[in-house]
Amino acid sequence: MMIDTIAIRVNNVFLKTDERKKYKSGTYKPYNYLTINKFYKNVKVENCTAKLTYVTANRRHYFDIEISSIPKLLYGNNFQETKNYYADFQKVVTKIRRILVDNGAVAFSKNLLKSNSSFRKVHFAKNLYISCDVELMLEYLSKAHIPRFDVSRTTYRNGGSCTRFHTKSVEIAFYNKVAELSNSIDGKQVIADNQLSGLNILRIEVRYNTKKAIYENNLNLHDTTINGTFSEIFSKELSKKVLIYWWSIIKKSLPKTQENNFCEFIDNIDETDIHRKLEIAGALILVNNIGKTGAKNFLTQISNKKTADRTADKILKRALATNLKNFDENIYSKSMSEIDMQLENFEEIQKITKEVNKKRNKKSKVVDKKKVSKQKLKLVTRLISVLKCQMEKN
Repeated sequence: MMIDTIAIRVNNVFLKTDERKKYKSGTYKPYNYLTINKFYKNVKVENCTAKLTYVTANRRHYFDIEISSIPKLLYGNNFQETKNYYADFQKVVTKIRRILVDNGAVAFSKNLLKSNSSFRKVHFAKNLYISCDVELMLEYLSKAHIPRFDVSRTTYRNGGSCTRFHTKSVEIAFYNKVAELSNSIDGKQVIADNQLSGLNILRIEVRYNTKKAIYENNLNLHDTTINGTFSEIFSKELSKKVLIYWWSIIKKSLPKTQENNFCEFIDNIDETDIHRKLEIAGALILVNNIGKTGAKNFLTQISNKKTADRTADKILKRALATNLKNFDENIYSKSMSEIDMQLENFEEIQKITKEVNKKRNKKSKVVDKKKVSKQKLKLVTRLISVLKCQMEKN
């Protein structure tokens, strides 16, 4: 289970009068009978940010608190996923209470957070391992059409990208998690600690950005009645249901394609020149099998040495920008099945990446043994030839 960002409202908690000067403030009077005073403050906690808003409105008073990342609050990074619902929930409640008390709130019971707090925003998330290149998968997912949702595709300087389906209040986002982690020193350490280099990790996030959206887009659709308390939202079962629900909508919204053979696949490439068609088809298959970086390295090796990098970049850029008339979805079928299975099983990503790395290490050991055996064979043949020469001389 993984909840990333969450915003909750804690009722009947006071901000000490002498602490209010440490907050930015504003007064609003939407009606003659109503005066609203707001006090704002952003606090850095662990590796995440907590946005605090204290509100008094006539006799009402409450705190709104938004935590940018629950995993960062618990573990210091947002790759690791929560393991134990009850234990992690208790830790989160303790930490949120500590943040409020340290920033001027009058001390209150932990039970107030559990029973007398309601959520205002929640982002459900999951990290998923897939076989095919993440960038290619993101391009494929961007072809989905969901009524009333806008779709956008953003590319970042680090080589990563993001595909987003969004309305004003709901957003479904997919992005390259390893590329995102590589942006920071802490993230690079997470990559090293979890042996993520070379792995294709797709991140899915379902972001309900308002309380109204949470109900309108129906958390209740998922066979779960939600009354609105913090303890209800912090749930593995709910996270799973929400992510599976939206993933199924994305899958249904992808363009339908027929089963194509290789000849049809080449024919579907929107290019008149046959040599260019074959070049694009080969590049796409390379990217799908060994990733964009692997494909570039391979093309660089077999290209003219003087212009190797430029030639490889041109081929890949042309291939990935090509509009296919009817792209064969079977290229992605294995990865789509992997996503289905991981969302259904809802295992921690750490377990999955460990298994993948074990298999990779076994393969590399087998390759190393083969190299060693070849070297031994060469040595033995040399020795035999030397001995034969000596025997002939004698």
